Amino acid sequence: MIELLSSPFPLRRNRALDFLSILLIGVFVVLFLLIFQPFDTNEIESPYRELFLSGYSVIIVLIFLFFRFVTPRFFVSPSVEKSWTLGKQLVWIVGQFFATSIAWYLYWAWFFDVELTFSGWGRFILVSFSVLVFPLAALIVSGYIFQLQKNKQPIPSTNRSISRGNPDGALVQQLFLSEDSSIGGFYVPTDQFLFVRAARNYMDVYYKKHGKIEQSLLRRSLKTIENQLRLPSMVHCHRSYIVNLDQVAHVSGKSQSYRLHIKNSDYLIPVSRSQEKSVLAQIASRA
Repeated sequence: MIELLSSPFPLRRNRALDFLSILLIGVFVVLFLLIFQPFDTNEIESPYRELFLSGYSVIIVLIFLFFRFVTPRFFVSPSVEKSWTLGKQLVWIVGQFFATSIAWYLYWAWFFDVELTFSGWGRFILVSFSVLVFPLAALIVSGYIFQLQKNKQPIPSTNRSISRGNPDGALVQQLFLSEDSSIGGFYVPTDQFLFVRAARNYMDVYYKKHGKIEQSLLRRSLKTIENQLRLPSMVHCHRSYIVNLDQVAHVSGKSQSYRLHIKNSDYLIPVSRSQEKSVLAQIASRA
């Protein structure tokens, strides 16, 4: 269970699909209240009864849209987004649930002009849970399935060389970097791979794509990634870094503080003291 909760979860996914999912939750809420009439809603004596019940749907749609499209822009930094997990997503949705219960309670109290109390809000927490448990579960599961399907690829037993369609028909080796779950990963041409940096239980992979430096996050140990990068140019130069020496422009610094400069970028890769001689010797042999 802990491993499942710590699995990566896409914080920014298909916007159109998320928008549609939120609207469907709103439709579910209003149909549920109008058809089944739970919590004594059938006893409401008002000519605006149906309009009042529809208001609950409008409230939850607005709250979920705010949490999905507005909040991440101002309160979620890139570093938080990269390390987002299924467990954090569950906490995020629980926050939306409590926000909805408060809004629903305030809306109910306003309509019936009653005094606000903690016990009254406690009742609405139970009401909100009863109404939202199934659509929220569906939202979480659908998002997780979307992530699995997005990353799902057949994993080769070894890295491969394929033609990239260049004029001379040369073959360029492709590196396949896989997820811990064994169902996700991606290919990177060897000549476009720059370096990988360890970040706790994840790896930041840096590579070039269409002339620009891209970054992808993998849930994988550095040792496992090293086994996938068994090529002469790939060097474990530091406890947190593996670098492609073919992408190193030059070396700066002095003993115990050497830095490898990645071509056409500002990235500096540290070299550990134990790897200095080996790394410098390999760079010198490529000169």
